[in-house]
Amino acid sequence: MAALAKRGIAALVSVSAEGRRRPHDFRPQWPAKPVRQPKAPWRREAAPELDSMAGRVVSRLRKRTVEPVFGVVKAVLGFARFSLRGLDKIDDEWLLVTLACNCKRLHDLPMAA
Repeated sequence: MAALAKRGIAALVSVSAEGRRRPHDFRPQWPAKPVRQPKAPWRREAAPELDSMAGRVVSRLRKRTVEPVFGVVKAVLGFARFSLRGLDKIDDEWLLVTLACNCKRLHDLPMAA
């Protein structure tokens, strides 16, 4: 974190696991635990920035841009694990998976008039 600060990069890092319960989860809740306060100084410094309106907007944007793609790859394309061994072969296999995902997206997009 210090190296990022020296380079002028503001890193938004989660400081707690609060709010992980899914809204559609209807199982009985466990008794609420007290919220743990971050111990590391860089986490304490990041907390007010994350609680600001700008920090919340950036955090929400980060959550919604990348993770759904992995869900589509797993659920729609049925890709749950690699079939090959070795980093070179895995790179090639992942390239094919992402190509298939992008082709599916292009096929689903409406044609511009």
